Order: sequence, then structure tokens, then C-alpha cells
Amino acid sequence: MVSSRWLPLPILLVMLLEAPAWGQFNNARSLLAELRRVGVRVTQACEPGLLGSFSDRRREIRICPEAHDSDDEVFRTLVHESWHVVQNCLANQGRVGTRRSRPIARLRPDLVPKMLRETRRSDLRIVRSQYAPEDQLLELEARWLENYPEVVENGLQTICR
Repeated sequence: MVSSRWLPLPILLVMLLEAPAWGQFNNARSLLAELRRVGVRVTQACEPGLLGSFSDRRREIRICPEAHDSDDEVFRTLVHESWHVVQNCLANQGRVGTRRSRPIARLRPDLVPKMLRETRRSDLRIVRSQYAPEDQLLELEARWLENYPEVVENGLQTICR
């Protein structure tokens, strides 16, 4: 597998979309299509130290391929940031907007124990140490859902208009 470290994002995304043998990357095409549908673009322009980010004001996900060690990590970051789009739509009547994002776990608190069990311990430490208390559930949810790209795509389809 080619390292994302050496590829510009547009080339990497084309490779991900055109590589059926890469299993989970098959979801990239439909995920990117859903992001386009809701008016969110995916770009490569990052601040040092970030893997990716979502800006509601710019309606943009930024992916930082040079900060990742593998193509798998790039895809997980795309899934993660896409869930932040869903959280934002949840708070803005189904559209990407500037109201503060809302975790779906506020509607389904029964999911929180499952999130805590299934999220990597290293990610839990990062959430607790690097995020403000009011942002921890948003981040926990996005990190948990990195493992469920089909759920993220479904969230884009059903929650975001």
C-alpha cells in the first residue's frame, strides 16, 4: 500500500475511490458524495499537529494526509470529521449551520457506555485531557464512530438535508 505521506489529497482520494481491493475504502465514494450533497467540501490545508478538522463556518472538512501514518488513518479521519458534520446538522435543523453542534448521545444516552467500552483507551485519554468538558461527548462520539463508516454515511443521509 502506498503511504499517504507522499500523495497530494486529490490523488490519494482518487486512489481510495478506485481501489476496490482496499475493503473499507469502498465507502469513501459514497461518503464524499454525501458530503458534497450537504454542501461540505473536503480539502487539504491543515494547521500543524492536526489530523483533520471540520469548520461549520467554512462548510469544510480539512484532511491532513502528511500527519497520518497510513491510508487507513486518512480514511478514519474522514469518517471522524464527517460525523462532526452530522452532529452539526443535528443542532441546525438538518443543515450545516453555525449553531453549536450536538452529540446524538444526548438523544440516546444509552449509547455512552458502549462508546466508552469500544473506544481505544488512548483515544479516551486524549478526549479527557485535550477537550473542554462540553466538547468531550462530541469528540468521544466521533472517535467511536470512526469504526462505523456506514453509520456515519447513514447519519449524513438521514439527519443532514
